This record gives sequence, structure tokens and C-alpha cells, in this order.
Amino acid sequence: MEKKYQIFISSTYEDLKKAREKVQDAVLSMYHFPVGMELFGAADEEQWEIIRETIDSSDYYVLIIAQRYGSVISEGPDAGMSYTEREFRYAKEKGIPILVFLINDNVAVQPAYVDKEPEKVQKLEKFKAEAKTGRTVVWWSNEDELATKATASLYKEFGRKKRPGWIRGDSVDIEKSLDEIVTLNSQIRKLEEENKVLRSRNVERKPELSVEIVCEGDWKVESKDIPRPEYVLAEYLPLSIESANGLCSVEEIEQYDQDLPSEDSIQEYIDSLHMYKYKTETYVEFEFYVENSGKCKANDINVSIEFPDSLIVLERDEIKGLSEPKAPAKPKNPINEAIKKRSLGGAFSYLETLQNSSRLAGTPLYSNIKPFNLNYSREIVDNCIKLEIKDLLHTYCMNYEQYALVPTKKGKFQIKCMIMCEEFLEPVEQVIDIEVI
Repeated sequence: MEKKYQIFISSTYEDLKKAREKVQDAVLSMYHFPVGMELFGAADEEQWEIIRETIDSSDYYVLIIAQRYGSVISEGPDAGMSYTEREFRYAKEKGIPILVFLINDNVAVQPAYVDKEPEKVQKLEKFKAEAKTGRTVVWWSNEDELATKATASLYKEFGRKKRPGWIRGDSVDIEKSLDEIVTLNSQIRKLEEENKVLRSRNVERKPELSVEIVCEGDWKVESKDIPRPEYVLAEYLPLSIESANGLCSVEEIEQYDQDLPSEDSIQEYIDSLHMYKYKTETYVEFEFYVENSGKCKANDINVSIEFPDSLIVLERDEIKGLSEPKAPAKPKNPINEAIKKRSLGGAFSYLETLQNSSRLAGTPLYSNIKPFNLNYSREIVDNCIKLEIKDLLHTYCMNYEQYALVPTKKGKFQIKCMIMCEEFLEPVEQVIDIEVI
């Protein structure tokens, strides 16, 4: 069936009358319907509803821009915007294919048809920039060229973006179409009834999944105040020439101060040491269960347990495997070096060796081995336990231990659980209240 398209032509008024007429004639020669502002009192705000309805019913939108921004709306939410830009924005909002035609910058235009007010010039440039964004723009130099290019562009757009268009009423067998609609409606009702029966059967026999989290104190967790280890700063204080007592030169002291770690790296170390102490001294162990109390097996189960930011969740073995953060390296103290050379000789070296060996002795030397089970996989992502279970028989329960919480802030919080499986139509949500005291 051959379609006829309605094409809305938009532009500023006085300066582009001839250009619009040429494009209208071109559209008519293509045996389609041009519509535009000539049909309306564009400056009359009461006509805006009619213009909107006309754009709604149009298949394509042609925008012609020259050197004028055009008359602006005086009041309302669009005050200060030109009528042409408002039409363009509305067509864009409705998803109507837009073809933009811009006059070449080197074309001579009558002075009366060129905006000279700085505010309008600026608005015109912004309007052009928005009109060019996300679409191909066609440039024109005279009205005949514009008409030719508009014809070619519309034919291309007809092939690229199919639109509803208009067809003759006698080209469609209305009675046949109505019979097909009645038949389809009958089939839809039948399928809906069958679907309703299947849903009821599914409700009668389905899994029921829940998560239970067990923690000492019935989720009333006691927190500890771990002060920030600001004492670390004393280890990185710069030296003064007075403290040298002639043991080393000013240059050596200045070099030492220059080689000290930056304040940012020291603060980063203090933060990591503070968090290390929180994790190793305040953690609370917990475990959780996933239970199926329903009437059939659950398949492809996904469980998500999201903890608030003030409760850091970790695997218990991860805490046991933590080692104290390494302090930023310090340069050799020139005063101590001078003392070594003068009097104590190898005694300091021996003492340093003992200190280093004691540090090594405290380093954990075991691997973080996790249990492996083909029926499930689990991980912690963004402070959230993600669990995937292949299947879980009804009346069965799976237990997951080896977890710990690190409370960093006092208050009342919520742990959010989300459970989904193949048999569910939508996820099951649970909320567990927790208080840190």
C-alpha cells in the first residue's frame, strides 16, 4: 500500500517565506502533505495546542535556519525562547525524524533579516549547535538549491526511518481486518486463561527460600573506639641543626629532611594502619543459612546480602591473614649514623638485625584456603555477599560460616537480603536490623 506522509516545515517567518514556499512545492511534487506555521497564528499562545497536535500527527519534521533567531515567547515556562526553537524541541521530544537545513555562512542576507542584538545572536548560535547535534545537516545557498536538497533528503529519510503515514481508506479490507482482530482477541483471552491456570499450579507447588544470619548478641554488636595512630608522625619529624651537636653537617640534615616521605604518604599509612587495627581488634564472627521450606526444589538460586557502609564484611580467614601495613621508608638518620661510627660500632647493626628478625617472625606464613563446592559459589563484592547455588531441595538448609563484620560506626542499621531462583516470578526481599553499641 502506498503511503502519503505529512511533513511539518518550521522556520522563522518573514525572512524565510520564499524558502518555505519552495520546500512546500517540493513536498507537493512528491505527492505528500506539507504543513507549517502558515496554518496557525504562531505568535498566538492559544494556538500552541493545535501546533502540538499537528506535529504529533506529522511523520517528518523539516527545520530551516538562516540568520535570525526569530520572535520569542513573552511569558510562561518557555519565556525567552523562540517559537521555532519550541517547535523543534517538541518534535525532538516526540521522537519525530528531524531534517535540518542551514544557510551557508557566506550567503549575502538582507540586513533586516540578520539578528544584531548580542543576546539573540548568542541564542541563535546555541540553537544551531543543538540542531546539528546527533543528526546530518544539509547546507544551502539559495531557495532552489534548498528545494532540491530537501527532496533528496526526504526520499532518503523515507527509506531509513519508516513512519505510519496515511493510506486511502478503500485500500484496506476493513471487514477482513475486523474479523482478524476478533480472532486474535479470542486467542489472547484463551491464552490468558491457560496462563492463569499454570500460575495457580505454580503457586501451589513452589520453593520458599529465606536467609537467616546468626551473630552473637542477637545483632546487638559492641564496637570499640580505635584511636588513630597519630603517634606515627613522631617517627617522621624533620631534624634540626641544634639536635646534631656537631655530629653531622647542615647539608646532611637538609638532605635527610628532603628525603623524608611526603605528608600524604604518611597520612595514607596512618589510615591503613587505623583500618588494620579496626579489622583485627573489633571484628565479630557470624554465619548465615539459606533454607528452602517450600514444597519443591529450587534451582539456580542467587542470594545477595548487602551490608551498610559502617559494617565492613570480610571472610574470617582474610582477617587472620592480614599483616600490618608497611610503614613508609625513612632515610638513614645522619645523627645516628655518626654515633655508630664514633662509639657503638657494630652494636647498632646487631640490634637492627634482631629487630628485623623479630618482624619476620611475626609474619603469617599460611595460605588462605577456601572450601570448594561444586554446588555453589560465593564472593564478596562492594561490601555485599554474592552467593550462587545450583539447587536446594525442599526442607533442606545450607550453612555458610567463615565470615566476620568490622563495625566502624555506632548506630542502628539494616542488612538487606535479596533472593531469586528459577521458580520465582520476582525476587524475595528480607531486612535484618542491627545495632552497633
